[in-house]
Amino acid sequence: MRPYIPVEPNEFPEIINFHFDDGLFLLGFNYNDQYDSFTVDLYNADGEELIMGEPVILNKPLWSDYSDISLPTEPVIPMDEADIETDVSIDNLGITVQFYLDILDYDKNGRPIPDEGDDLIV
Repeated sequence: MRPYIPVEPNEFPEIINFHFDDGLFLLGFNYNDQYDSFTVDLYNADGEELIMGEPVILNKPLWSDYSDISLPTEPVIPMDEADIETDVSIDNLGITVQFYLDILDYDKNGRPIPDEGDDLIV
């Protein structure tokens, strides 16, 4: 299981501190109930805006359209590891869909090797 960033959609909008390998960042989670959609805002440790309103799309890494050295290097992917969900919604985010860090090691056959100690990052 990949490590993930735990979220509570019923507490959105919310800003949390998160330590990536590159250091501390602030993540702002937002929900639009009219469209049942989510966005994520990214700030540096000083609270300066880096990327605002990044759409949360199932299986699409956050900030993948940007190439900036000030962004976290670990890919953050909203996904359902069971591969059942077809989109991200208020009914599944934080339950079956998580913000996973795509940092698994792979064996020689390309299969992910689970890391027993990294099933949850807080």
